[in-house]
Amino acid sequence: MLSRFSGLNSHKVAHDTVLSDHFRAGIGYKAFILMPSYPYLLIGEIASLVEDYVKIFVEKTYNPQLENQTWLVHVHSIEVYYSEPLHQNL
Repeated sequence: MLSRFSGLNSHKVAHDTVLSDHFRAGIGYKAFILMPSYPYLLIGEIASLVEDYVKIFVEKTYNPQLENQTWLVHVHSIEVYYSEPLHQNL
């Protein structure tokens, strides 16, 4: 008998894959990321994707001393995000 939780791992894998693909396509665009732990908020340019970590050059955050640095953020720690539209009609 299958547990009602048996599909959770496949859901997490699918979630991580889609999120990673989105950030990979957004390299070079700006993003707004909210996380449940400190520093809570990152605004900056997506530099690259390293496995399931988003590498972002942070322009603004909760603490000004942490700005103008490159951060690695694990996709599991991203609660809410917004990135610039990937395809803009000019």
